[in-house]
Amino acid sequence: MYMTNEDLSKQIQELTRTVAALADTMHAKFEQIDARFEQIDRRFEQIDVRFEAIDRRFEQIDEQLADIREDNKNLTDVVKDMELRMDRRFAELQAGQDKLQAGQTEIQSEIADLRHQLFHEEGARETVDDSIYQSLDKRLRLVEAKFPDLAKQSAA
Repeated sequence: MYMTNEDLSKQIQELTRTVAALADTMHAKFEQIDARFEQIDRRFEQIDVRFEAIDRRFEQIDEQLADIREDNKNLTDVVKDMELRMDRRFAELQAGQDKLQAGQTEIQSEIADLRHQLFHEEGARETVDDSIYQSLDKRLRLVEAKFPDLAKQSAA
């Protein structure tokens, strides 16, 4: 089957119309796709603006965190310093208390020693007093024996 030039020409025209219709359809579809891409681009621009705002906020937060970290370090150092000072003062207090207890123990020992010495001195004084009294009593009796008038005067 042979086609005539006219049939071929009709087929070519029909194909040309079909290709043109397909081209128009594809062009319309590409315009829809372009419109969607423009919407997506606008959304991405809005997202970019939001991300820029978020980036600025993160920078502020980073600065605040740096300040907080510095404050935390300073507070930690202050607390550690106070803890070390309290440890030192507690040790000094404990040493002072130990010295006080040692001093009290020494004072108690000295008081006990003084009591012991006083006890002996008291006993010695009593012994001396008794011996002096007895010696004086003997002498007085001898004097009274020699001088009976004195014995009568002292009795009266």
